[in-house]
Amino acid sequence: PAGRTTPVVIIGQPVDEPTLASWRGERTGGLLLSSGGRAVIWSEKEMDHALLFQVVGKEQSSPLSASDGSGMAEASEVSTGVWLWAFANTASIQQEISGRAQRDARRVWGAALALAILSAGLVFRGFRKPTGTRDPSNPEGFGRYHLLRSIGEGSLTRRSVAVIQGPEGFRRLFMVKRLRPEANSQKEVVAQFTQEARRGASLVHSNIVPILDFGKLDDEYFYVQEYILGRDLSAVNLRCQEIMGRPLGTPEVLFITREVLKALSYAHTRTDEGGKLTVVLHRNLSLEPILISGRGEVKVINFGVQAAANGMGASSFFMSPERALGTELDARSDLYSLGLVMYAVSTGETLYQGTNAEELVSKAANGPTASDLEKIRALPATLSQVILKALALDPLQRFQTADAFAAALYPSAPGSSLVLSKLMHRLFEEDFRTERARNETDEQRMVG
Repeated sequence: PAGRTTPVVIIGQPVDEPTLASWRGERTGGLLLSSGGRAVIWSEKEMDHALLFQVVGKEQSSPLSASDGSGMAEASEVSTGVWLWAFANTASIQQEISGRAQRDARRVWGAALALAILSAGLVFRGFRKPTGTRDPSNPEGFGRYHLLRSIGEGSLTRRSVAVIQGPEGFRRLFMVKRLRPEANSQKEVVAQFTQEARRGASLVHSNIVPILDFGKLDDEYFYVQEYILGRDLSAVNLRCQEIMGRPLGTPEVLFITREVLKALSYAHTRTDEGGKLTVVLHRNLSLEPILISGRGEVKVINFGVQAAANGMGASSFFMSPERALGTELDARSDLYSLGLVMYAVSTGETLYQGTNAEELVSKAANGPTASDLEKIRALPATLSQVILKALALDPLQRFQTADAFAAALYPSAPGSSLVLSKLMHRLFEEDFRTERARNETDEQRMVG
């Protein structure tokens, strides 16, 4: 109806070799998904292996024939940068290949998109009408979510682990963030919370934790995010010092920085459906909004969340001069904050030290002192050079874009999620085991 936003739900599933094999037709030789000029996953049959890797990266030249004339391939783009290749022996005519590719593309569109955002599961574009009431017979029920336990509270919000159930034993964990009862009556807070939800729902990237749902139950506003089994960068840095006696190593710092820059690049350069640039700044980048999962994934949360109006928050130690002075912010402000994050995780301490907000604002407004610059220069050159440029007082002397920042890290940032995953399990293996067991226990209690 006019005036209402219709929700769109995309449900994806992970794709593996048996899945592709099940989609393969009788006469189609095999299927392959490619992205970024490389093969992601494939299903082989008969002669397809030889042709399989000849075609990747040549999607715009489709259809293609094998050099020995033994087969052909047709590509169909199923999502931005994600292609489905269909193969056939020479006996299969090109028309059938194309037709099958298109039909198979429609069948796996949701799965390919889910793959592109690392199986995020379900993404809501637009919001359902935020009304509803809770079931009084189920005190832990919250709409279609079942609240398992609290994982944190702030002055305005509270966060809980929640689960949803579906047919055939389907379950999935989420994080539900709710406004506290007293905050739900404050129009300015509600407007800010709603804008936060809308902004978060518009950011769909593998290095950003998306907001998947938004609503209101019994006058209580909430939104839902993917549940991440992991820790924020502050906790990782502290635990690293406790167990290993040192801050994070240079390879880990460079890899984490590179992954955060991917998220910032996406947010700073995104466009709407009409192609109009709609920049989203983080504004409050610090250690806490950067999450490291147990699988070594780096994800950023809280884009554009309003900082506390009064008092010292975690982001107070990572302010850009522009933010401290209250002048207009642009992408370079986020990059400045990331430079301060790099210093903090490389040394185990923040560059700016202070006991109150006024002191920190003053230091941030004036930029690094001569003593601060000496501390930065004492770091390994691969770190110090990029941090010094990121922390230039004049924005024109900094990296102008996230991509330029990332380019300065190469070829010094060879790390991987696998390496980071091993570190996370060394630091938090017992914590993760306990958390998984508690999730299972809470879910079983709910079912029982």
